[in-house]
Amino acid sequence: MQLSRLEIDDFLDQEDFSKLCELAEKIDTTPTTSCVKNNWYYTTDGKYGNLIRFCEPNIANKSFSEQIFNPDFEESFQNNIYDTVKNCLEKYRDKIEQVGKSMVSSDFKLGHVKMELQYTDVLRTHHPHQHHEDLNGTVYIFPKVAKGTIFLENGEDVVSWKPNKCCFHTKNILHVFENDIDTHKRFTLNFFATREAV
Repeated sequence: MQLSRLEIDDFLDQEDFSKLCELAEKIDTTPTTSCVKNNWYYTTDGKYGNLIRFCEPNIANKSFSEQIFNPDFEESFQNNIYDTVKNCLEKYRDKIEQVGKSMVSSDFKLGHVKMELQYTDVLRTHHPHQHHEDLNGTVYIFPKVAKGTIFLENGEDVVSWKPNKCCFHTKNILHVFENDIDTHKRFTLNFFATREAV
């Protein structure tokens, strides 16, 4: 029987984790345009970009708009983020594949992967959602104390937040997250991986 969820402490080495913390702290202390989610992503086929999701809170049904660049940060800083995410995508590819063998199938071979550095605004609850990729992971980065991933398979099962812990799960598992600190944005390194087609 394959696992549907798995937690691994200290997923990143200390150098990479520290680098991501430095990036997060700079973003966290920079005045930014309010948004629901903001992520910088890099994929195994070399595509990269920045996607911001804005919320219009004064509209009754809440409308959302997205744009593919971030005006709040200078280009050199954003390129620093891309370089860091790309490095993590390449460096931890084998480790992710090994987890896929234990969680998805013993003959699992990693195909397309999208990795992203994401932050969400404080005191926001994201809607329950599922990912359709074969293997998904969230590495908790910053702050030191927050709420982890809430799985909704049987009630509400909270995977506790611990910096540098990776919470893996397989596809189509309903989950959500909730920010519970009013002084910091919530930063994670996420990845979404598909099994290589045979």
